[in-house]
Amino acid sequence: MDYEANSRIRDPVYGCAGAVCHLQKQVSELQAELVKAQAELASVQSQQQNLIALICMEMTQSQEQVLHRHQQ
Repeated sequence: MDYEANSRIRDPVYGCAGAVCHLQKQVSELQAELVKAQAELASVQSQQQNLIALICMEMTQSQEQVLHRHQQ
């Protein structure tokens, strides 16, 4: 009740509702940021997996070439 009274003094029209709306807007913005960050993380993880697979393939090919040279 004290908070509402102080809120009414600061904002006679909206009182606490103004603060609640502001906080809800912040939550929505942060949720959107989180979704963006999660998408970016998924993209980076996918790139990392592709890079690891490529490195493994190149190492296998390199080892096969070395073995092939030794057999000749």
